[in-house]
Amino acid sequence: MTRITEQAFRDGNQSLVASRIGIDDMLPIANRLDQVGFFSLEVWSGSLFECCLRFLNEDPWERLKKLKEHIPNTPLQTLLRAQNLLGFRIFSDGTVYQFIKYAVRNGSHIFSIFDSLNDTRNMEVPIKAVKKEGAIAESCITYAENPAYTPEKWVQIARELESFGSDFFSIHDNAGILSPRAAFELVTTLKKELTIPVILHCHCSTGMSMLSYWEGCRAGAYILETSISPLSGGASLPATEAVVAAFRDTDYDTGLDLKLLNDLKEYFSKLWEKYLSHYNRILLELDLGSFLHQLPSGMLSHLIFQLKQAKASHRYEEVLREVPFVLRDFGYPPLATPSSQIVASQAVMNVLTGERYKYTSTETKNFIRGMYGQPPGEISEEIKEKVLGKNWQEKIIHCRPADLLKDEFAKAEEEAKALGIVSKPEDVLTYIFYPKLAQEFLSRR
Repeated sequence: MTRITEQAFRDGNQSLVASRIGIDDMLPIANRLDQVGFFSLEVWSGSLFECCLRFLNEDPWERLKKLKEHIPNTPLQTLLRAQNLLGFRIFSDGTVYQFIKYAVRNGSHIFSIFDSLNDTRNMEVPIKAVKKEGAIAESCITYAENPAYTPEKWVQIARELESFGSDFFSIHDNAGILSPRAAFELVTTLKKELTIPVILHCHCSTGMSMLSYWEGCRAGAYILETSISPLSGGASLPATEAVVAAFRDTDYDTGLDLKLLNDLKEYFSKLWEKYLSHYNRILLELDLGSFLHQLPSGMLSHLIFQLKQAKASHRYEEVLREVPFVLRDFGYPPLATPSSQIVASQAVMNVLTGERYKYTSTETKNFIRGMYGQPPGEISEEIKEKVLGKNWQEKIIHCRPADLLKDEFAKAEEEAKALGIVSKPEDVLTYIFYPKLAQEFLSRR
């Protein structure tokens, strides 16, 4: 039997309507979602956390708590940016343990942990923190196709993550580039090497994901991640109902009720009009350019917005053609938050200035220094000097980035209390992740 993780509240929401679905539109259908028999419901992530504060005037911790009250039987899942947690920089180990503790107390039971560079050093502490709280750790690789990754490399990463205590191993194909053949071969290899179950999470950008899911299941994948149809396809994941229907009466039958899933589909269909203003037509188009630029589907809408702000929308394709060169120069990082934003933004700057690395952001400099972790490939001395200057050797770090950080929770708690914005310990974590947003939101509250 194949199990299903439903992503309507997280990845479907995030990929197609910019994470704008509010809690008032989630709670009326929460109980029905709980009745389906999903393996889990992913409901929380860095993007959702930020959008709650920035756009929806919601306390993200209260959202998680309310969802758990309405969904008592199905485990709630959080997508975690490893040592970046829900933010964009590396946080101290103490903050990681504090966050996991309060996330579990508020209702999250499964943590889907990825690192944007697949740097296992950034994943060890979050995995161990999850296990310390008695929760489930799903370790993820961000799938990429480039010279830095071989079948042996994937196995090496997977074994290391399993040794940290992971309960599941997930392949996250955010750009939709995992072909059916590659899915079968990779899952087959991993099943031979691991003792923990394998999960597939594929986006529909190139139109291959349903076939990749089928081949992945043939090879032994245990869980597939999908989204109910009004929030599926294109930049999002395969439709839950389509997967359930396609796998009926096979060895991979999910056992889920299509009539109940249709009730969910009808509910989310009624919400479509409400959130239409956040939808961009390009998000539902097939993008075979993904094989070249490998940007996650959700990043493309951000890229379009960035170019519009610069009055350079007509240079979109030019920027996409520049991304592979930045990828090469940056050591072939897999692309997920925050590496996807760093690479895409640098490609924009290269195109708009007409010269590679004439201008580089603080994030690019920190990336080259190693402040986000170690990319899988080599970064040449030429690029290091171009970005960091002639004394670049003095700026490079070789240790795990979090080893340079002191515990920040006590100091942040003192600052937040002085600002008068703390009514519960979770507020301190909100302040650590997004200091300015937290001040604005918590002051209003």
